[in-house]
Amino acid sequence: MHSNLKQLIKIIQVQLNTSNLRSEFIALFLTSLIKSKSVNLADIAGLFSMTNKFESNYRRIQRFFQGYMMNFVKIGQMLISMLPRQTKYVVAIDRTNWEFGKTPINIMLVSVVYKEISLPVCWMLLDKKGFSNHYERIELLNRLFEILPKEQIQCLVGDREFDGKEFIGFLKEEGLNFHIRIRHTVTFNNTRNKKGKRIKNLLDKVKSYRYFIYPEKVVIYEQMLYVGGKKLPDGDYLILISSNNPEDAQTEYKKRWTIETLFNKLKKRGFNLESTHMRDKNKLEKLLGLVSIAYLWAFLTGEEIKKSYKIMIYVTGKKAKSSFDKGLKYLRGALSNIHEKENEVLNLINLLSCA
Repeated sequence: MHSNLKQLIKIIQVQLNTSNLRSEFIALFLTSLIKSKSVNLADIAGLFSMTNKFESNYRRIQRFFQGYMMNFVKIGQMLISMLPRQTKYVVAIDRTNWEFGKTPINIMLVSVVYKEISLPVCWMLLDKKGFSNHYERIELLNRLFEILPKEQIQCLVGDREFDGKEFIGFLKEEGLNFHIRIRHTVTFNNTRNKKGKRIKNLLDKVKSYRYFIYPEKVVIYEQMLYVGGKKLPDGDYLILISSNNPEDAQTEYKKRWTIETLFNKLKKRGFNLESTHMRDKNKLEKLLGLVSIAYLWAFLTGEEIKKSYKIMIYVTGKKAKSSFDKGLKYLRGALSNIHEKENEVLNLINLLSCA
């Protein structure tokens, strides 16, 4: 085994507090995942260990997903520790889904926003189609609190799926600042109007498409909240409720779109997670944990490259390649030529130790 892989094993063992054998497996899986750019287990097994036959590699991978109890809190803490130090983070919550045959794959995920991208921290596989309920959302956020203390959360942003009396009440009780989009049909009342009115009534009086913050708190979902919003040109409404700092709501909420980009990178353009044949949610949660480490490793590699190489900028101002795209391509090339690029690979491996 190459000495650089031994360094990777050592870092994983320290970060995840797991055995040397498990750390070796995770190191081999991560490097094979990145080189193959695929979650297809046969592709990974083909690159896994040159000293063993393909069938042995494949069985070893299957045993890991069947029997290994992954510590997702440790995974999340490792992901946070790899980021450059920040006092507080904007946290985004969202859900993505697809179908494998007749089996629904439904993932709810929490990410931290860093440099205009989302980085996965914790997730939950929902054993059903459709929206999450407040029990599942609360369970996921309680997992988050084990990874990232509430004091380090600047605010939580989420789309219209993540409203509701019980969930908003939970966020208020936990003292978490949030900016959540709500439906225009939600009712509110204030000190002057005891009878509930639709929230869109506050915006219909505004004769422009500019964002408007209502000057006083109103009662929504049985909580005193700030509300702001605007009518959109297509006739829809952007309406945000906030526990605090309503003047920041629109700016912070825009960062929610970074999680959509994250899903795209994980599912299609990065590691083709949608192509997995796994259906068991426990196995999929483990796979997502390993893919998340690989995703962040690729991003950090791209950030490292930027220190010595300027990413080309189009005339429009759009980057030709994101840090993740550039980093994944570079990391794949380096790991595929580990004997020729020993020093480079060692530097890239050390990105996983701690930022």
